[in-house]
Amino acid sequence: MLLSHVPKRKNLISLTPLIDVVFILLLFFMISSHFNQYRSVELNTVAAGTSAAQQNWKLLLITPESVELNGKLMAMRDAELTTTLQRIAAQEQSLTIAALHSVPLQHLVSLLDFCQTLGVEKLRIAESVTR
Repeated sequence: MLLSHVPKRKNLISLTPLIDVVFILLLFFMISSHFNQYRSVELNTVAAGTSAAQQNWKLLLITPESVELNGKLMAMRDAELTTTLQRIAAQEQSLTIAALHSVPLQHLVSLLDFCQTLGVEKLRIAESVTR
């Protein structure tokens, strides 16, 4: 018996290149993405025309090396600053935060976050100042 017609094998498409492309894309998206948590800092605004003297605002001035609270020098994460901010929070006093032009924005945001973790609710930001 002669077989005149032998069935041909179909050429199969290899999945290896497809899997390679998928892994390359996965690697690309893993490297290009970031997993930082973004948080927001809520600030209450003061109505126009309200003077700082009527509100009894405390002034917290941020310098590149330290922090001044109503003219008194303190270190950035000093225990004295922590207790003072906790006292301000307990007495529900208001706090105005100002920064020198040379202070990085991250210092200001870190201090705002620190104040909020201590419970200071009445916060406002003043324009940056020069000395």
